[in-house]
Amino acid sequence: NANQPSRVFKTKMIVPAHSTLNSADQKYDLFLQSVKKVEFENSVWLAVTNRGDIESGMTENCWHHLHALNITNYLFMAVDEWSFNFLTCKGINSHWDPFVWKEIFSAGALRFSDDPKTPYQKLMSARLDLVDAVLKSGIDIFFSDTDVVWMKNAFEEINVRSKQYDIVFLHDGKVPSKAFPTSHVMLSKYKSANPSW
Repeated sequence: NANQPSRVFKTKMIVPAHSTLNSADQKYDLFLQSVKKVEFENSVWLAVTNRGDIESGMTENCWHHLHALNITNYLFMAVDEWSFNFLTCKGINSHWDPFVWKEIFSAGALRFSDDPKTPYQKLMSARLDLVDAVLKSGIDIFFSDTDVVWMKNAFEEINVRSKQYDIVFLHDGKVPSKAFPTSHVMLSKYKSANPSW
């Protein structure tokens, strides 16, 4: 009836562990909903953060620079509920989704390690899956670490570059021994050794 006042219901989605949301096809649905809420001109800035990053001040410092530049199309993906609650209380765009993380990462468990079975290396791989999910949804992504700060809004430059290249990345000038190639010569060698790449 048009004369009756409308009712708005706010609900918290509780999904049992056996839900189909845990399936591979839908694993990133809730995360992508958060991305779509903040994206602007089909692009989003994304960083993964945890309690250690927050307690060290890195995450807030990173956010402060984005905020000062009026960059609103950002999202901090929290790997634990504590981090998500902290960021939410500060009014910082954030998302936490236990369906994305197969195990809970604590600040103490995220010590650097080269062992692929450690939580740190599993987190490094999971970050790439987030980037992949965003790209497959058709949104351009700038993926960053929380210890990186912007002194000016680089999205305009990035948008120009993205018309010329599929991927643009930077490095700190060091040549890694076991990482993604960081120079044209290394890239050529990498492609030759990995023809399916």
